[in-house]
Order: sequence, then structure tokens, then C-alpha cells
Amino acid sequence: MTAEEEKALDIALVALKKQVPKKPIHQQTWHTGLYLCSVCGCGLRCNKEYHDNYCPFCGQRVDWSENNEKK
Repeated sequence: MTAEEEKALDIALVALKKQVPKKPIHQQTWHTGLYLCSVCGCGLRCNKEYHDNYCPFCGQRVDWSENNEKK
């Protein structure tokens, strides 16, 4: 395998790993809950009308399955 092929494979693996959903980190604040990406730690939008399916900063897919009441 050439170096160029190895680099392409590494890029593909990183992209594939981001497609596997990961649960957000929930932090309770004084007035509401805050959800953070479990990969990069950036804030995720989540309210009754809308939630981020992917982190807007790193692209990680978010698993909201246990947070249905927040959707």
C-alpha cells in the first residue's frame, strides 16, 4: 500500500467513525440542561422544536435515543 493510499484510508476511517452515533454529555445548569458533544465538548442545540443530529463543530453524529423528552 502506498503512502497516498494509507492517507486516504485514514481519512475514510475518521469519517466513518463520525457516523457512529455517540451520546451527548448532559450538564445541568442553574436554569436548564446543557448538552455537549462527547468528542469535542462543544455545545449542542437541543430543545422541544429542534436538536442537532450532528455536532456543528466536529461533525460527530449525536445519539439522542435516551433524551427523547428533549427532542
